[in-house]
Amino acid sequence: MKKYLKDQIIKRLIIIINKMKELTIRKIIFSLIIFICAYYYYCTLVIHLWYYLVILCVALLIDLVLYFTLNLKFNLISIAKTIVHLYFFVFSILFIIAKFDGKTETYRLPLNGYTYNRVDKILFTFKGHNFGRFHSLPQYSLIADKDMTKLYDVLLELKEPIRGIYIIEYISLEKKIQANK
Repeated sequence: MKKYLKDQIIKRLIIIINKMKELTIRKIIFSLIIFICAYYYYCTLVIHLWYYLVILCVALLIDLVLYFTLNLKFNLISIAKTIVHLYFFVFSILFIIAKFDGKTETYRLPLNGYTYNRVDKILFTFKGHNFGRFHSLPQYSLIADKDMTKLYDVLLELKEPIRGIYIIEYISLEKKIQANK
């Protein structure tokens, strides 16, 4: 009797440990997807914000369909997970399209500002929208008396897989071109 009880306890512990492993693996994979989505966000310039609205609406629609057909949970967490997965899926496809599309366009934009509080970031305007992207600043001459916005322009090499979404291939600061007077 004791041996049977001991075996049952061991079996249940193994089942619990396996479920914990599965949940941990799911959490790790979901965390990885979130980090990749953050990478995608900082490597793209989205001009038409309605793309985000479309992702949100499709995620809500998917969750509603799953709720009514499979009786799955319908709450903010499930919606957030669906949004993250859709964002990951859509932007992965866009990055693949951009990889095989050979058209890279170069843009020279004025530097609107910069910050190097916690993380170095440059600020610029592209097609009427303000953006801030990470960029290492120590390699540029940071003289306290000089304003970098007067010394440098932002040089962007972009690919446009679909209209209104640009993928940053290269970003740098270049010295402003002085016009001959």
